Amino acid sequence: MSIKIKNESIIRAYVSEVLIEELGRDYKGSLGAHGISYDSMPGIDTEIFHNTLKDIYQAKVTIKDYPELSTNLRSFHSREDAQMFLRTHVDKAHRIIMNKI
Repeated sequence: MSIKIKNESIIRAYVSEVLIEELGRDYKGSLGAHGISYDSMPGIDTEIFHNTLKDIYQAKVTIKDYPELSTNLRSFHSREDAQMFLRTHVDKAHRIIMNKI
């Protein structure tokens, strides 16, 4: 049985949506309900401090086995900015470490 398809782009779009949904579902399911958080990576410690005197947030990343990837204490105007810095730095450091292994 053969079906003649007039508009191939509609089929491609549909298949693409199904694949993305299924792959996303499998990926999320394999990591648990919330996935892997930047602050729970083994060997990577993140810290956020609120300096109430200056009303700033300070953050740093400490990487046990690769101290050259650790950061000094940095200052931010909001907790969200500090968390974004930590998330971004941990992601970059994790990729570097995985490429070294």
